[in-house]
Amino acid sequence: HLLIWHGRRVCIARSPRCAECVLNDLCPASRIDAARRTARADVPPA
Repeated sequence: HLLIWHGRRVCIARSPRCAECVLNDLCPASRIDAARRTARADVPPA
């Protein structure tokens, strides 16, 4: 039950909340999300 709740509340497909996730160290998607945030921070606004 807890894993399903986690998937519905934290690990949402369209906008996962990886920063709030307690499974970050186990999840490969959290590393992808972190790389995206870093890449966005490097790009200056248009």
